[in-house]
Amino acid sequence: MSGSRPLRRGLVALAVVPPFALGAVHAPAWMPLLLVGGLVGAASYLRERLAVAFGAMPRPVPGGPLVVAALFLALAQLVPLPPALVALLSPGSAQFHDRYTLVEGLWRPLSVNAPATARGFVFLAVLGLLYAAASRELADAASRRWLCRAMALTGALLVVVALVQARSAVPTSIYGLYKPFWDWAVFGPYVNRNHFAGYLIPVVALSLAVVGEALGRVRVAARRRRHRRWLALGEPAGAALLLWAGVALLVVVGLFAAGARSGLLGLLGSLAALAAVARRRRLALALLVLVPLSALWTRPVAVVAAIEGRGVWRSRGPIWTESLRLAADVPLTGAGLNAFGTALTGYRAWQTEMYVGEAHNEYLQALVDMGLPGLALLLAWVASLLRGAWRAARAGGSLEAGGLAAVCGVLAANFVDFNWQIPANATAFAVLAGSVAGASSDGFRSRGEPGAGPMGATSPTDAPPPPNPVGAADNR
Repeated sequence: MSGSRPLRRGLVALAVVPPFALGAVHAPAWMPLLLVGGLVGAASYLRERLAVAFGAMPRPVPGGPLVVAALFLALAQLVPLPPALVALLSPGSAQFHDRYTLVEGLWRPLSVNAPATARGFVFLAVLGLLYAAASRELADAASRRWLCRAMALTGALLVVVALVQARSAVPTSIYGLYKPFWDWAVFGPYVNRNHFAGYLIPVVALSLAVVGEALGRVRVAARRRRHRRWLALGEPAGAALLLWAGVALLVVVGLFAAGARSGLLGLLGSLAALAAVARRRRLALALLVLVPLSALWTRPVAVVAAIEGRGVWRSRGPIWTESLRLAADVPLTGAGLNAFGTALTGYRAWQTEMYVGEAHNEYLQALVDMGLPGLALLLAWVASLLRGAWRAARAGGSLEAGGLAAVCGVLAANFVDFNWQIPANATAFAVLAGSVAGASSDGFRSRGEPGAGPMGATSPTDAPPPPNPVGAADNR
């Protein structure tokens, strides 16, 4: 079943528009995002059900049952239970309710903040719908190429906005119009430079994938020339290579200019994945060297200073320690999806005057929010996604390699940050992950399409046809 053009456009728009709305972290942005995302996801689901009713084969969603199980787990956290049962299942939640509930004996949910968990449930449901929709609508090579190019261009535009804003008279005023209350980390249209880098991490890998495809087309054009093959750079394929190489360079420069430690970790994760899947080892090694060298266009000292001045453990360690203490009190059920900030208030011992709403580690936050079952579901889904992406990258082309690298970059950055708590970044990742999962479930092979294999290795069908043998009939 081929994808629907309106739904494809809707999914791509959801991946590239929200970052310009301050990352969609405020209600005027994330509420329309959830509404539109839910409508697009539901429309894709209904379209598939209708097609199946008319005899089409249903498309399985890789990891879909795990997402559904996580939704049921979050829903169970909202069910009121007797106080004795809550104390048995979740001692931490029971202690919280005993401390803040005015009337004793009332039934209570496992979540310490039911309204926040209800919002988290809706958010997770919409992301699940978008993931499933992208696995159906963006699984073919043409749609994935469109998504990669759209996100690459979006990342380049975000970098231009950020660099111009950084050199303006009001660098902490977004678009020169809005100045957040906490403005010390503003970069581009994002309130925090880490969130800005969180969107660019997968974009770097996707832009390199587009460059790999363009390089493969240039190699094909060069093979058509017996002499002066470098003239292929003057053909449309060469112009496209120069364009996308410039986009990739600009995106990498923006990632370093943000000065985010999580951005550096995500970049290393992406480059490691590209090197692991590369067929052309020399090109992979060149990327590992040249991409970091692009930081010389900016101020790499700022990144080093950020790591030295506010090391990962210095800024994250106390939060992680408190989070582990909280997780030990809610091991089976969690404190409630999206209720981390509320639950942590009783465990704060470091900078108690500051509200901490995220664990700055997505896997640790999943443990606190959803308990061991929730963490197990998340890790199983990640393993399923990586397994499929790895198979597709080894058998496919640059797009598949870029998809694997983009996913690995985000997963690496999530060890020290909370990209999935930023609506724009989470939505883009859900669409991207769905596209990657859809390609892997189809058993995609890029040998049947023009372009290049991983890291610029051309496919056999890209080679020019051999000349007709002497005496062969002319079939014109």
